[in-house]
Amino acid sequence: MTDTIIRKVIQSLLLLAALAGHTSYAEAQSETDAKEAQATAETTKSDSSPSPKEPSADQQSAKKTQDKDRRGEIFRPSEEISEDFAVSFPVDI
Repeated sequence: MTDTIIRKVIQSLLLLAALAGHTSYAEAQSETDAKEAQATAETTKSDSSPSPKEPSADQQSAKKTQDKDRRGEIFRPSEEISEDFAVSFPVDI
């Protein structure tokens, strides 16, 4: 009887140790990823020079034309869309 209790305790401890090791690895990996992302962001920020670009005359006139065309336009959908229903997926994928 005591052998089974000792085995269960040892199995539980091994499981906890495995989970703790996995968690600490995941935390370290997440910190590494965050540091790399921050370094990439800083590099990108320093590489890009802030130069404001003004739209060309063609782009400005096209935007004004689009604004004029859309003023009185009201969107009316041609079909009514009902709610989506849940779809069950196979469990063995």
